[in-house]
Amino acid sequence: MKTLLIGRHAKSDRYLGMGMRDRDRTLNERGNRDAPKLGQALKNYEFMPDRVISSPAIRAFETARIVTSNAGFVGEIQTDERIYSGGLPGILSCLQETEPEINHLACFGHNPTVSELIQYFARMDVEPKTPTGTLALIQFHTVSWEQIGKCRAELIFLLIPKLI
Repeated sequence: MKTLLIGRHAKSDRYLGMGMRDRDRTLNERGNRDAPKLGQALKNYEFMPDRVISSPAIRAFETARIVTSNAGFVGEIQTDERIYSGGLPGILSCLQETEPEINHLACFGHNPTVSELIQYFARMDVEPKTPTGTLALIQFHTVSWEQIGKCRAELIFLLIPKLI
């Protein structure tokens, strides 16, 4: 089985100052407060990723770093542009390229793609509400990441910062 943690970045500053690019937006006070709580919740669920990948946007990368370090992850976080700008097809191809020895993967990105990805894997009729900081854990009944779009999948949990 393969397990995927899908995370939407925590709350970030909306203000784009003069010359500031969207990908340079940082977490705001609430995002910096929520992310450690999410990491502790992951630790309580005993989920530990073998690999963490993130959008290269600062708010997503920082969320990935804070959440996973608070859960006990000590490895390097990889970035992939497809998580930022590739939409559902891009992020799906990124995930499907994961090596077979990786069993527990964490991926941090943005909406609307995070909501679309959860809906796609969990085969939901409607797109789930995923406020900033939402984490979803999905378990796939396969031994190959290449098959994650075709196999049976179960939504194990959906964590929303305001509810933990």
